[in-house]
Amino acid sequence: MNIKKYNIETGVCEIIKGCGEKLGDYIVNKTCTVLAASIHDDEWVVFFDLVNKQVMYNMIPETIGGDKRKNFINDHLVTDDGRYLIFSHMLVPPVLKGVKDAESTELVVVWNIPDNKIHQILYDEEYAIKYHHMDVNETDIDEMPDISVNDLHILDEKTVITTNDDYFIRVYDIKTGNLLHRLTGHFSNIKLVLNKDSPFLLSYANWSEENCIRLWDRQTFHCLASYCIETKIKTPMFSSDGYHIIVTYKDVGYVRFHLKGGDSISKYQPPKQLDQYKELFKPTDEIVELKIPNNITYDNPDPDTDELEVADEDGDDDDFDCGDSSSYDSSTTDTDEN
Repeated sequence: MNIKKYNIETGVCEIIKGCGEKLGDYIVNKTCTVLAASIHDDEWVVFFDLVNKQVMYNMIPETIGGDKRKNFINDHLVTDDGRYLIFSHMLVPPVLKGVKDAESTELVVVWNIPDNKIHQILYDEEYAIKYHHMDVNETDIDEMPDISVNDLHILDEKTVITTNDDYFIRVYDIKTGNLLHRLTGHFSNIKLVLNKDSPFLLSYANWSEENCIRLWDRQTFHCLASYCIETKIKTPMFSSDGYHIIVTYKDVGYVRFHLKGGDSISKYQPPKQLDQYKELFKPTDEIVELKIPNNITYDNPDPDTDELEVADEDGDDDDFDCGDSSSYDSSTTDTDEN
């Protein structure tokens, strides 16, 4: 299956030849230099170099270790610069490797795309040991806590933030793997809401025993405010400017929060109110027609039918070459223009 890269300003379509496998879901970094797609029934991930127009290599379960499982690419994250693929995977915490009765749990894997290797495994080492000892000693509690990751977001090129089964929010340094912050306050399942243009970070727990939202400073990670609503809430959303929050409840109602700080804290002041965003309602009459150049040579006769299976009739696809991790060279440039 081919990759088709459209320039929405010029309408030009570039074709990156596929690897001979049917591609599943995919993600692309912000600068559109790297694409990661699932293959082999979501068990493998194949990387494409969109600059040099070539397949890089496959990431297979054996490379990562831990439990063999499907790699649902929609659950993966890629940094803006295309250097790291970040996802959760069932692994024994490294600090407990070789320890009797140590169990796998959902940890964050940071995969170095150019170097084709694991860069870091992000987890709370202190609490991994603590919970393991509680389990071994059969601590008398209703439910054994766990550091398994539930929700995962990239805050910026340096940090990752997660929610976990033990109701903590954790912040990690991508480069070093260090745990930077352990945020407390919730006591049920947590979801995160982010807006890259907002100085705030929002967490919410909509289980009936809590039903609470918390507002955090995105830089200091101090909790600025919390609010509990009497009726069950649905997913809160930031406005585009990052200074308003819409919270829906039941099926018909909503609450709008205006986020403001004191006069001395300018970063908490919204640039303008929602009704001042008149430009949001301006129509556009600029339409770009996307065209595929006639001089492109495809590896399939008709690129628009490449969703068909390309496996042999006997189901053996061993002849396909989706890239070799040992052969990719990021410094090479494909000069075949055909």
